[in-house]
Amino acid sequence: MVAAKRHVLVVEDEPGLQRLVRRRAAQENLEVIEALTGADGLALAKATQPDLIVLDLHLPDGRGVDLVIRLKADPTTTSIPIVAWSASGDIDEEDDVLLAGAAAYCSKTDLRALFMKILELMVPSAARGAESAGRPSA
Repeated sequence: MVAAKRHVLVVEDEPGLQRLVRRRAAQENLEVIEALTGADGLALAKATQPDLIVLDLHLPDGRGVDLVIRLKADPTTTSIPIVAWSASGDIDEEDDVLLAGAAAYCSKTDLRALFMKILELMVPSAARGAESAGRPSA
């Protein structure tokens, strides 16, 4: 039996970084859904119920931490793990996003660490699947 493909929503305004994540995700049998803005990311999170969200903290239409707060406050997206990532390396930014409800924070300079975190957080997604609106457990 082939396992169902898991979905990762990548909210990132730099197409080159989206492309890198998409290529690496394919190696892990993950399907990537892409959003260039926070507004699109919020809409896609609600519509697609991904297994995990990778969220850039500096988007053209707002701060990533504000999107984390909105996602965690919405009953339809609250259980989706969020991995925030940024190139800034700002410790206060990292603290803020983790306090807002992100499961992890990674630097954009370390794609390997990002995918280690994604895979680690994807393990419990089958257990959480029953809680996700419209998504059966794998």
